[in-house]
Amino acid sequence: MTPSPAAVARLVEVESRLRLLEPALDVARPSTPMEIIALTLCHRARSLYHGVLHALGGPSEATAQVALRALVEQTILLAWLLTDAEVHPFLWNGENARHLRKLVRNAPTMAGSMFASGLAAHVSIDKAAELDRLVADARNRALTNHVLGVHESGSLLPNFEVMTNRIGTPEAKEAYNVVYNMLSGWAHASAGDLGMKFTAGGVVIDDGPVDDTVSIRATAAISYLYIMKLASASAEMPIGEEAEALRQELLTTA
Repeated sequence: MTPSPAAVARLVEVESRLRLLEPALDVARPSTPMEIIALTLCHRARSLYHGVLHALGGPSEATAQVALRALVEQTILLAWLLTDAEVHPFLWNGENARHLRKLVRNAPTMAGSMFASGLAAHVSIDKAAELDRLVADARNRALTNHVLGVHESGSLLPNFEVMTNRIGTPEAKEAYNVVYNMLSGWAHASAGDLGMKFTAGGVVIDDGPVDDTVSIRATAAISYLYIMKLASASAEMPIGEEAEALRQELLTTA
């Protein structure tokens, strides 16, 4: 569906006003660990947002869509972290340690390359022990607090569906059940997102630059503004109300 001229004009105006909010991200302020996490994720959201806009000028739509999916993912992650600031950030950190520990342990035998073999050599016994301690502490915290989606083994983070249900907001439900899942094909190279169709006469490939950038730009701006809103509430930045007002303007003119 082709966007109306009014919707395009509104998007351009919101994009301009959004850029005026960004300097607030770079003002140093006393912060708790959760506030630092929220602000850092907002910085990452800024990089992804501008990455989406840059990629829209490239030779293929795929890069923009993959970056957009990562941006939408952050709206869910940050909201989940904030639902329990005393527990969830420790699981997030612990999962990073678990992932690294598993990589170091499995790479030499499962990958078999010189790089994989050398990876384990760069992790000392003390470092490995520290990673194991972080994982154990995080798992104990998850089990003690009955965090849904975390068990006695496996990932220390619930999947995004469980996170979405825990958050319970309309924004999280739409971000996951509609946008995130809709974009998943781009990250996993589905035939449709590769621009590929199978016909009786052979394979038809239709891939190239983005024909209509408006919907991608609008979705990216809505996601970025939502992360701004969440981070502002946590890190006490003065841009939360303006970010939400701009987000609502896009939602009403999409």
